[in-house]
Amino acid sequence: LGNFFAGISIHLEQPFHILDAIKIGNDIGKVEAVTWRTTSIRTNYNNIVIFPNAKVAREQVEIFPFNNLNRRVLRFPAPYTLPPETVIPLVREAMRALPNVAPEKIPIVRINEFHDSSINYEVLYWIRDYMLTPDTDAKIRELIWYVYNRHQIEIPFPIRHVLLEQQAAQGIRKENYEGIIGAVGLFEPLSPEERE
Repeated sequence: LGNFFAGISIHLEQPFHILDAIKIGNDIGKVEAVTWRTTSIRTNYNNIVIFPNAKVAREQVEIFPFNNLNRRVLRFPAPYTLPPETVIPLVREAMRALPNVAPEKIPIVRINEFHDSSINYEVLYWIRDYMLTPDTDAKIRELIWYVYNRHQIEIPFPIRHVLLEQQAAQGIRKENYEGIIGAVGLFEPLSPEERE
């Protein structure tokens, strides 16, 4: 009964439609069917996941409308030795040739953060079918590798510098020894010569 009433709510509100990509919990897929009782999605593994409508109504649902400009962010590293004015145009120009990237909006390449061993950049691009993002992300990473290779740019890897300092051994003074021995009750009956 809960699934039925949730199904009525989904049909009235129509928050998503067939072919839209939705994310429910950890599952993401393209909407294949919405009945009075269930909502079915097809994942990128070609599996069909069927959710009771009561769960769909109760969970947080993220919707990526089909044929809409859905934004995607992909991060990649670049060496500190390379200025941003070199990296940004190279990657942005190379991305124009990708088929799934929406041509209406120019991809944005910008610095995301300064990491230990590299400057981390991010690519913002727009895609109409959100289910193609894993393939598009993989293609962009491949493209960046070729761009780096053509321009003799090394992909940075984690580097750790360990600085070792040698400190001269400082001898403990004789009076310190005497103070330590004198403070121990066991050695009180001893004469100074015996303590020495």
